[in-house]
Amino acid sequence: MDSVRRLHEEFQAVCLVLKEQEETSLEVSMRAQWSKAIVLASASFFERELCSCILETVPAAFPLLKEFVQRQALSRRYHTLFSWDAKNANSFFGLFGPDFADRAKSAVSEDPELQSAVRAFLGLGQQRNAMVHGDFASFSLDATAEEVFSKFEAAQRFVSWVAGRLRETQPSAAAVEVDSGTH
Repeated sequence: MDSVRRLHEEFQAVCLVLKEQEETSLEVSMRAQWSKAIVLASASFFERELCSCILETVPAAFPLLKEFVQRQALSRRYHTLFSWDAKNANSFFGLFGPDFADRAKSAVSEDPELQSAVRAFLGLGQQRNAMVHGDFASFSLDATAEEVFSKFEAAQRFVSWVAGRLRETQPSAAAVEVDSGTH
């Protein structure tokens, strides 16, 4: 989160200098680019965070499985984990099985702030995809950098929540040792 926050602060500083120098057209241009940069930085940050959390759920005792998950489920496939146009993360939750999906859906439905965080997360991902797969240079984002950064902060709650739920599912080291010794 620090990298995105730092980028946001750097853009704010540049815009302040441009405003002080009365470079209005440059400031307007900078703000437009800033919004797009924050979307990309946010989406990239979340991808790295979620992929790391998913890999952490694979016990260290199974390095081949960890490598398989990295190569077959995550590497260049992150975009397939979510239905970006949806208003919920149910397709993502379902990838971890019906038990996890049911608990996650229930938890989200009972927490309006978490629902907002999910929508912010999916919105950033959807905006990122539109920019990257469209004409980035001429792409017009209908949100200010401050609005995008606010979405980033809201979406961070969802990513943290998912990380916590995934970590809760990790077996203890002793259980892994017992299981791996019987196979």
